[in-house]
Amino acid sequence: MKKIFIILHTLFYASVCGAQVSDDFSDGNLTNNPEWIPDMPGNWVVENGQLRSNVSVANSAFYITTPSAKATEAQWEFWTNLQFNTSSANYADVFLMADQANLLSATLNGYFVRIGGTPDEISLYKIVNGIATILINGTDGVTNSSNNTVRIKVIRDADNNWTLQHDATGGTHYFEEGTVVDNTFTASSYFGIRIQQSASGFFNRHFFDDIYAGEIIQPIPVSYKDVILTEIFADPSPQVGLPDAEFVEIYNRSTNSINLAGWKFTDGSSTATLTSRILLPGQYLILASNTSAALYSSFGNTLGASNFPTLNNAGEALMLRAPDNTLIDSVNFNTTWYRDEDKKEGGWTLELIDVNNPCGEEDNWTANETLQGGTPGYVNSVNTNKPDVTGPQLVSVTVTGTQELLLTFNEKLEKQISKTDFETEPAVEIESVLFTSASLRQVKLNLAGQLQSRKLYMIKVVHVRDCAGNSIQEMHNQKTFALSEAAEPGDVLLNEILFNPRPGGVDFVEIVNTSDKYINLKNWGLGNYENEIVLNTRILSTQDIVLSPGAFLAITPDGVILKNHYPLGIESNFLIATIPAMNDDAGSIALISDTGIKQDHLMYNDDFHTPILKDTEGISLERISTAEMAANRSNWRSASSAAGFATPGFINSNSKPHAMGDEEKITIDPEIFSPDRPGQDFAQIRYKFEQTGWVANIKIADQQGRVIKTLANNETLGHEGFFRWDGDREDGTWARMGYYFVWFEVFQLDGQVKTFRKRVVIAR
Repeated sequence: MKKIFIILHTLFYASVCGAQVSDDFSDGNLTNNPEWIPDMPGNWVVENGQLRSNVSVANSAFYITTPSAKATEAQWEFWTNLQFNTSSANYADVFLMADQANLLSATLNGYFVRIGGTPDEISLYKIVNGIATILINGTDGVTNSSNNTVRIKVIRDADNNWTLQHDATGGTHYFEEGTVVDNTFTASSYFGIRIQQSASGFFNRHFFDDIYAGEIIQPIPVSYKDVILTEIFADPSPQVGLPDAEFVEIYNRSTNSINLAGWKFTDGSSTATLTSRILLPGQYLILASNTSAALYSSFGNTLGASNFPTLNNAGEALMLRAPDNTLIDSVNFNTTWYRDEDKKEGGWTLELIDVNNPCGEEDNWTANETLQGGTPGYVNSVNTNKPDVTGPQLVSVTVTGTQELLLTFNEKLEKQISKTDFETEPAVEIESVLFTSASLRQVKLNLAGQLQSRKLYMIKVVHVRDCAGNSIQEMHNQKTFALSEAAEPGDVLLNEILFNPRPGGVDFVEIVNTSDKYINLKNWGLGNYENEIVLNTRILSTQDIVLSPGAFLAITPDGVILKNHYPLGIESNFLIATIPAMNDDAGSIALISDTGIKQDHLMYNDDFHTPILKDTEGISLERISTAEMAANRSNWRSASSAAGFATPGFINSNSKPHAMGDEEKITIDPEIFSPDRPGQDFAQIRYKFEQTGWVANIKIADQQGRVIKTLANNETLGHEGFFRWDGDREDGTWARMGYYFVWFEVFQLDGQVKTFRKRVVIAR
């Protein structure tokens, strides 16, 4: 059992000013901070972070003292463990005040607490010229046990009122033995301990710890983030330099000393209740299980606790709470915070970078940089200013019920929020607001009225601040949301697949919402389809993902690679997820809902591609019409070269509108252009066809019919698009002023051929 520099008090919060003596013996010596003086060298030792007697002489008395001038308006506290049944010949006297170091002197003056004696009690005495007189007669029989663990507190106020209290379990639930008024002595020189022992059965069985003699500890309210978690050792294996034992480190960033008695450290499933320990301003403390705490006692201030949570290597939410369950700090860490692939495998701690920015999470934590793998009990190896000067962002809004919204932010918020901080359009009355967890990143809004289906809403967040006090960013303070509905077969369909990517590329599967519903894709999956059974299912997401009417979603294992290969792809419509394997020549893909119902499937083959293509690597198959079955191979075509050979996240180049309007149309815009006239320095050659799959050859010819520029050579087209002519020749020189012709030829592989001839003019 290891305590701290001072002691506790009955309240949960404490402040210590000008302490004269404070020692928890965690430094392992009697010579520094403070210096203890035994009557004979070797009579006292420090063992396992506690002061222990070390005299093997029967019928002996011995002592140890340390300078202490505290005498009035003072508080004394200490913990002791006497491993024997006390008696008239076996007891301990703890001198609160003494006028000399020799506690056996016949002229000694002062006050002391006797633990034991004939009545086996804890009592307050006054001693004048070596003659002791009882002031507060304690309850008999308190130490009538073979093993007595007691915590004692004495207070002397400004009016010389003395109060004696103790907890016979060693905790902080004090029982008051009584009070007395006495002002015989108002000065002190020493604090000390005197032992009276008889036979060998009492040798070396006196233990003391958590000694404090100083100002009266006054109650001080503890605020959020006054004490913070600063280091986490969740994965001690493989061992690098630290003991093979988990711990967390806390730090008092307030200006007050704080008593940790009754505080709770929890991961949500297990909770450790801390024993009395006063944490000084600017002081670090190692928290661990009772067994692990002994391994860390040489590193710094350590406190062991029963039922200490087993930390999850992959990360979890850790919380520090005051005795009344008020949240003081929380950290929801994960292995990405290490920023080091090797160190996250174990043996190194996670460290808080800036203790003055306790609100920062993933941006304010990193792996330890010392050779031993951690810095338990003292300043972190990575310790620098990393202030949070950026406001929070609203990341998402999820409808979790017809009268409930869940808002997620990118960082911790201030604990104080209200329903006036949120506005909706169309207006919906907000009944209440609360955080969903100690992470303070998610807020639940309970609505007074019900949301309507198939209706788009917008929510705006105002006045909300992050944990550091920064206001929410105006560019990231609003989102749209809608009440989702269950999907029926045909509502969400396969729309595009890439099963044979370029070297270094990735597959993707695109789906589209063809209904007028808002559909939640949480727990939907993609799988292979064989013998009318869906196999190898991969769940797209366990989070809420709402697909709007008409919206596209490209599902891929790597959005960065996909965007690099297809720059026209819309990243906001990418979903990063594991998808089932798709063979390069032939295979299958199936889409299933969260209820396990198959929504759509496709048995594909490489020969679905346009035969004119020499190489189909990196070219997607696009669905022509969502009104036609996916099983119809005629409903799939290669993505057009004009669209970059794939259209992830947006409308297919081969998509066939239900109503084309003007069909078979080639237009030049503008028909007259000038390369040196801003805004009209090139011509767009626009096309629009009712049928897809056309292959185009496009050339520019002069008035004599000579080809001066080729714009397309066997390019596959979608339904509509455009080409551009800047007025240049094949050799890069500018064409002269005058009339030119656009020769636009398209053909189908079934023999259809169409030719268009349009005029274009270069002016100066």
